[in-house]
Amino acid sequence: MANETLAPTYGNVDAFNLKSIETGGVIHEDVMDKIFDISRIPLPFTDMVGSTRHKNERFDWVLDELNPPMLNNQRVDGQDAGDLVSITGGRVGNHSQISDKVIAVSYRADASDTIGRAKELAYRLTRANQEIRRDVEAAALFNQESVAGTDAVAGVTGGLPTWLESSVFHADGTKLDATDAGKGTTGGYNYTTGLTQQVTPGAAEPVSFKCIKDAIQSVYEEGGEVSVLMSTPSVITAISTYMFNETARIATLQADQGKSTEKAKALA
Repeated sequence: MANETLAPTYGNVDAFNLKSIETGGVIHEDVMDKIFDISRIPLPFTDMVGSTRHKNERFDWVLDELNPPMLNNQRVDGQDAGDLVSITGGRVGNHSQISDKVIAVSYRADASDTIGRAKELAYRLTRANQEIRRDVEAAALFNQESVAGTDAVAGVTGGLPTWLESSVFHADGTKLDATDAGKGTTGGYNYTTGLTQQVTPGAAEPVSFKCIKDAIQSVYEEGGEVSVLMSTPSVITAISTYMFNETARIATLQADQGKSTEKAKALA
């Protein structure tokens, strides 16, 4: 190692002098032993729908529903029964999707004294599991049709949009009709192929409150109960702005000193 002449310091020795000593100075690093996660993203859809388990590459379930109400089933006392009217339901299914995250940590890295974690391998495993959960949320809401897995093709789980076929609307409130050329097609389960189908969107249109109300009504008439509206942040912001403006007349917000700090609710 070559000998070097150290430069003398004149006057007071301050912190800058100590930091300037070759190499890296002699002041200990002052680093908080904590990691702040700035990428935390909630998982609203998968948290609400819950989860279950299955073992095979494909998993099925059976649908059934009641007959529609009848207003002409009156019978005279002693009369023979009428014709049988029944709905047999249907069997549908989806395919499993295998997702992975690659982790590579050396023995020395795992044994190093690192900031904010005791073991590097355990930390990387935790982070990868969090990323997988976020990937599942994204895939469940993505317009991806199901694909049957083989020895050469990866299986793909059909996302929620590919299951929607009876309550899909244009922005002006009209139902999406597969016969409307150039305006898109709905998704849905194909009983012939056993796969879900992608939604083909039409031209971009500005969202309207009429479209939202018509979609809610359609879901209700199909037997569902609408309680949550999910969309991108920009669309939710536009809806919120509309609901509380003077035209909508849905709700009027008031600021009361000393009152409840709970979130304001719009009832309509």
